[in-house]
Amino acid sequence: MKILVRKIFIEKDANGKNRLKKKISIFLFCLISASLFWLLNALSKDLTLGIEYNCIYQHSDSSFAITNQPPKKIKVYTYGSGFNLIGEALFWNKKELRIDVDESNLDRDGNQIIPTKTLVNEISNQLGSNISVESIYPEFLTIHMQPLQRKKVAVKLRHELSFAPQIRLKDSIVSQPQFVEIFGPSDQLDSIRYVTTELIKENDIKSDFKTVAKLESNLGPYIRTFPSSVEVEVKTERFTEKTIELPIKVINLPDEVRLRTLPAAVEIKVLVSNSMFELLKADDFIAFVDYDQANKEISKLKVNVKQEGVDVEIIKVSPEKVEYLIKK
Repeated sequence: MKILVRKIFIEKDANGKNRLKKKISIFLFCLISASLFWLLNALSKDLTLGIEYNCIYQHSDSSFAITNQPPKKIKVYTYGSGFNLIGEALFWNKKELRIDVDESNLDRDGNQIIPTKTLVNEISNQLGSNISVESIYPEFLTIHMQPLQRKKVAVKLRHELSFAPQIRLKDSIVSQPQFVEIFGPSDQLDSIRYVTTELIKENDIKSDFKTVAKLESNLGPYIRTFPSSVEVEVKTERFTEKTIELPIKVINLPDEVRLRTLPAAVEIKVLVSNSMFELLKADDFIAFVDYDQANKEISKLKVNVKQEGVDVEIIKVSPEKVEYLIKK
């Protein structure tokens, strides 16, 4: 096929180079000339052309919001010479129409119906005097607006934090402010109880730090948050290991039974903040075994440790299980 095409269209010149055959060149010239003549003749006549406009809705009262989805585009059917219309066609993507919505013209249901024929003058000013507007589709634009309400809600922090060895949180993580205001239509505000932050993620934390976290922005298409971000402070404290010896108590022990553990005491290793190190005593813990768990098949009882009025991390209980003797 390729060879056949070359035989039909290609010939060698005096230097042996490939060129289009003379008859083919003349034919292509005539074809292009005829096409240009036809195009120029068509453009010299009056034509009808549909042009799309991007709609931008604007209103001056910030206490109202548009809460429906009015058309993003309208189609304007124009009439004029082809030469004028071709120029407009080249700039279709740049056509914008700003539509003013007047809150004072809302009906009882919060709607404003705008006949698109009222936009003809503005469109004509953009198109110029050589192009006329014949019609616009759709014929009406329905805009629904609602007054914005405000509501105060709590800020809920989202975080993934990991600390360096022996570093822990000193206090609860809080934001500043802890409450923010949201603005929007009342039917959308009713279901919102709090606003969450973006994820705060830090690894190997060694000291206090502050950061700014943005608040979620996907509450709804007409919901605004003020402020849009909060300051978050993370306070840390160095922790130290402390070993405490505790006597082992027995629970659920009948009056007529005596149970002795071997050994009689255990050591616990806890992670405690430097500020609490000296204050933490053996009285803050109870080590115990449960008599109800004792039977002939179990030679050792598990040692449980309960905290009394403190909240520290127990790293190790040694031994974890103890032998026991029962006397009745």
